[in-house]
Amino acid sequence: MQGSIAGAELVQVAMITHALGLAEFGRFALMVAFVTIVSAVLNPRVGIAATTFGARHMRRDPRSAAGVFQLSYLVDLVTGVLTVIAVGLLSLLFGSGIVGGLGIGLVLLYTLVPLSKIGDTTPLVILRLCDRFRLLAVATISTEILRIALVFAALAVDGSLLAVVIGLVAGKLVASAVKALLAFRVFGTASPGVSLARPNLRHLPAGERKAMRRTIFQSSFITWDSVAQVHVPTLLLGAFVGVTETGIYKVGMTIAAIVGKAADPASAALLPRLSRLWVEERFDDLKRLLRQATLITLPLVALLYLTIVVLRDPILELIGGGPAATAAGTVLILGAAGQAVYAMVFWRGNVLYAAHRTGAVAAVSMAGAVFQLAAVLVLIPAMGAEGAALAFLLSRLLINGSLAILAVRTLRRVGQVTEPALAAAPPPGLT
Repeated sequence: MQGSIAGAELVQVAMITHALGLAEFGRFALMVAFVTIVSAVLNPRVGIAATTFGARHMRRDPRSAAGVFQLSYLVDLVTGVLTVIAVGLLSLLFGSGIVGGLGIGLVLLYTLVPLSKIGDTTPLVILRLCDRFRLLAVATISTEILRIALVFAALAVDGSLLAVVIGLVAGKLVASAVKALLAFRVFGTASPGVSLARPNLRHLPAGERKAMRRTIFQSSFITWDSVAQVHVPTLLLGAFVGVTETGIYKVGMTIAAIVGKAADPASAALLPRLSRLWVEERFDDLKRLLRQATLITLPLVALLYLTIVVLRDPILELIGGGPAATAAGTVLILGAAGQAVYAMVFWRGNVLYAAHRTGAVAAVSMAGAVFQLAAVLVLIPAMGAEGAALAFLLSRLLINGSLAILAVRTLRRVGQVTEPALAAAPPPGLT
C-alpha cells in the first residue's frame, strides 16, 4: 500500500517536470508547502490517538470504539474547515508572492487536499484495527492509479498547474470517499449492532475522552516535526534561492523518500498490533514481533539506498524531466541517508505510542524541528538545496537516535517489571 503511494508520487512529479519544467514544479512545491504548514498548525494528528484508544475498546466495547472514531472524525472536520479559512486569510494578507506568484484561487483550491483527510485518516485506522490490510491495499492502489490518471488527463487537456491541482483534488476526494465507505461497512460487520452512523460518543467515558484529546494535542507537535523536515525548507529555498532550486530540492527529496517508504508498510501494520499486545500485556510477543519486522526491513532499506545512490543520475533525469535534474544528486544522497536513519529504527515511535508515551515523542520531535530550522537558516544561504538536505540528515540523526534510546529503555523497564512478577507468581494449580 505504502509502495503504491510512493510510486504514485514519483509518477506525479515526473509528469509535472516533463510537462511544465523544474521551475513550475518548484512553484507547485511552494504551494504544497504553504498549505501543508498551515494545515499542520491547525490540524492535529488524530491517527495515533484513534489507533491506540480504538485498539483498547474494539474487542471489549465496540460502542466505545465507535465513540473514539467519531471523536476523531469530529476533530478532523472542525480543524479542516479552519484550515481552509486560514489559508484564504493568509493568502489575502501576504498575496501570492509566498507561493511563487501563484493566484489565491489556485491555492484555495489545493486546500481541498488536506481537507479530504476528514474521510481518510480515521478510515485507515479502522481498516487496520480490523485487520483488513488486503482490502485497504486494493483500495489504495486503485485510488492512486485513478489519481495519476486524472492528473495525466488534466495535463493533456490543459498543460498548466491549475490542471494539475484539479486532477489531484478530484483524485484525493474520490480516494477519501472510497475509504470512508469501506471503513463504515467493515466496522459494522466487525461490530454487529453498532454503527458509526449513530452517535456513540456518550459511550466513551469522560476520562477516556480527556485522555484522547491530550494525546491528539501532543501528536500535533509530532506533525510539526514532519512539516519542519519537509515543507519549511521548501518555503525558505523559494525565498532565498528561487523556484528552480526549490524544484531541484523537491525532486531529489521525493526520490530519497523511497528509502523511508520501505519501512512504512511495517510501521503501519505494527502500531495496531503493538497497541493490542501492550493492552494484553503480551510483552514477549511484542518484542519478538519487533525483531522479526526489523530483520525483514533492514536488508531492503540497505539495498534501496545503494541502488538509488549508484543509479542517481538516470533516475533523476527520468523523474526530474531531463539532464538539468542531475543537479539534485547530492540532495538525493543526503536525503536518502536521512530516510535510511529513520527506516533502520522505524519501530521506535510505535513502541512509545503503544506505551502511551506520546508526550515523549512530541518533545523529541519539537526539539528536532527547532534544530532543523536553525540548521536550515544557516545552511541554505551558504549551500542552497544541498544545505537544506544536510540539515534534514542531521535532524534525522538527532530525532531517531533519541527516540530509539527512549523506546529501548521503555521495553527494558517492561521486562524488569514483568519478570519478577512472573517469578513471584505461584505455579498453576496451587492457587
